[in-house]
Amino acid sequence: MRRIRFPTIADVFDAYSDLDTVLRVKPSEDEPIAYLERALREGRADEAFDFCAFLLPRREAVWWACRCLFERDGGPARDERTSWETAAAWVRTADDRRRRAAFDLCSGGDPSRAVTWLLWAVVWSGGPMDPTMAHPVAAPPDLCGKALRNALTITRDTLDREGDRAAFVRLCVRLALEVAGGDDDVGAEAGAYLRARAEGGAPA
Repeated sequence: MRRIRFPTIADVFDAYSDLDTVLRVKPSEDEPIAYLERALREGRADEAFDFCAFLLPRREAVWWACRCLFERDGGPARDERTSWETAAAWVRTADDRRRRAAFDLCSGGDPSRAVTWLLWAVVWSGGPMDPTMAHPVAAPPDLCGKALRNALTITRDTLDREGDRAAFVRLCVRLALEVAGGDDDVGAEAGAYLRARAEGGAPA
């Protein structure tokens, strides 16, 4: 699929040196999409869903997490909508102004809330760790994925029923496959999704 960054699972681990400490997936020569499809069929989405945060390019990975948080039952809480929309707006137009808007929201945010980590993922998608520093330090390449993993793990763990948690991780894997297979520029895809929301229609 055109948006996948790595041809094998082992290549993902080669790119991010300490993933074996945070993921249940093990390095292998398996093709990532085939692995995700198999995990869905075999009821093993829980071991695979956070792997997707490192598999996709960073902008697409942030969009995937936005979709996961929006499309779960109930979507983001009312007081989280501004954070969600800020992250989605950066996906639509990935520039430093929108990245700074994400930083301004998350720097004082609650680390127990998923949207705070979604915004940190935007900040760490390619910019400095803290844009207010006189001599900014670039974010390590794995930090965006780790922030997204935090966001989705928090979301899963706040669901009370085991069935709801299982449904959420299946949703995450299904949406990763959908985002990975997209044909359009992800910014255009996000723009269409946001326009559908604004018009009251079902997001594409």
